[in-house]
Amino acid sequence: MYEDTTEEENYRLKRSLDTLFSMIINGRSLVDIQKVAARLADEHGWPYLRKASRSLEMSIEEIKKEEE
Repeated sequence: MYEDTTEEENYRLKRSLDTLFSMIINGRSLVDIQKVAARLADEHGWPYLRKASRSLEMSIEEIKKEEE
């Protein structure tokens, strides 16, 4: 079943974006930004949108089967 992001997940995502944007604005090296971005991606289980999309597709398929 499809699940939307929780308030806690939204907060964590915003905090991560703030970290990345601060690094970019402050002129940190690209290597440092890439390392932090990779770590944050792992922490968030990225690419979670693809997983959510697949979950939604499966839910839609289940509903269609039930309607038949």
